[in-house]
Amino acid sequence: MAVKDDFILKDALRMIDPISAKVLSWHYAEGYSFQEITGLLQRSISTVRNYHNRGMFELQQYYLRQCSGREPITLTGSDSAQSPEQSAGY
Repeated sequence: MAVKDDFILKDALRMIDPISAKVLSWHYAEGYSFQEITGLLQRSISTVRNYHNRGMFELQQYYLRQCSGREPITLTGSDSAQSPEQSAGY
């Protein structure tokens, strides 16, 4: 990884949920399996996977915002996610 890319990734990891960032770092940088991370966090495997998936989503949104200027999708709860028909008032 280039130095600039490394800096961008570290900056992005500081912008997301700290536990999700730690799970991503442990899994990708240090090579821990999800099962090993469950022991480190004292959380269930499904919770660890949730932190991983949420972190990946937050990183994707960060890069969309930084690299393309597009507005990211916000996850504030299941009620806020609307289909196109709902948002159009159908």
